[in-house]
Amino acid sequence: MTTTRRLAVVSAVVASAIAAVFVVARVAGQEVPPPTDPRPWNVFVDTYWPPDSSLEATANVSDGQAWAAFGDDPTYSHPEHFYGGTVEFVYRAQRPLYGWLVWLGAGGQGGAVAWSLAVLTCLAVGALAAAAVVLADRIGRVRRYAPLVCLMPGVFLSVVLLHPEPLSVALGLAGLTFWLSEPRRVWLAVLAFTLAALGRELLLLFPLGLALQELIVRRERPGRLVPLTVPFVAYIAWIASLRVRFGSWPSDRQGLSSYGWPFVGWYQSIGDLDPIRTGSYVLGVVLLVLAVRRDPRSPLTWIALGLALSTVFMGSYVLGTEPYRPLLAMYVLGLLAALPREQPIRRAVPDRRIRA
Repeated sequence: MTTTRRLAVVSAVVASAIAAVFVVARVAGQEVPPPTDPRPWNVFVDTYWPPDSSLEATANVSDGQAWAAFGDDPTYSHPEHFYGGTVEFVYRAQRPLYGWLVWLGAGGQGGAVAWSLAVLTCLAVGALAAAAVVLADRIGRVRRYAPLVCLMPGVFLSVVLLHPEPLSVALGLAGLTFWLSEPRRVWLAVLAFTLAALGRELLLLFPLGLALQELIVRRERPGRLVPLTVPFVAYIAWIASLRVRFGSWPSDRQGLSSYGWPFVGWYQSIGDLDPIRTGSYVLGVVLLVLAVRRDPRSPLTWIALGLALSTVFMGSYVLGTEPYRPLLAMYVLGLLAALPREQPIRRAVPDRRIRA
């Protein structure tokens, strides 16, 4: 096993173990509400309402409940479980990857879905650490610092909310590694980018930013970049299938829209700034500046800047709550691009000078 692979494996194991500690602590501290309590506003599916355990109650806190619902419905056929109806169902279903993986982890057993979600969340952090190490080695950065991506605020939030968000970012990093390999492993890269987009549509900016960097910086022929359109085709095909089946687009969801007109979300969310969100924005700016100074021509820098630019179109629901979770890829790419370069090992050269 090479040094890089060994470091990637160790990083994955350690990161997953630490994530598991946080998950256990989070679940242990979660109270189970009595069955007679009214349903809180944040519970939007009936899968775990009322919850039978602290693990189910933890899943109900945020989006984890959606992946649990889909983990028990891998064909995405039952919008009746969503209190918001078909529109809410389709909005959540536009990201099918996690539901399928939760279903696989549970072996199709409904009673094991919550446990599968918890395990997948922990493994996702390990996958992110490993993918960061391998990509750092591929682009010539100091590998031992790469696992620091797991300290980004979006990772911690994903863990405590039982959300496998880091997995999509790990797949995006894997796609970059395959694309930047010698020889280029095009279709493995395309597969990784496609799966990443099916976990978080914003990660379509990986193949888009990479294509722009290849065209403008590397002067690549457009024909060689055609495979990078596959993730877009796959995502469009999936949401089109949801439209045909249920008569709704993800954008039909009103009130809590994730995207909107340019700068409107920023304007509406200014009053919601708190120390955590402010700190996350400062961290993002610092990482982007360092990435641009370190290597402005890197595809990582281009993609990170594209993700930062996407915030112009984000709604106040995202920017005013937990923007560092959907923007996790921006932080990760910014950090990796800003890492110092790996210095080549200098071998000792015997002194051949004639001694007096």
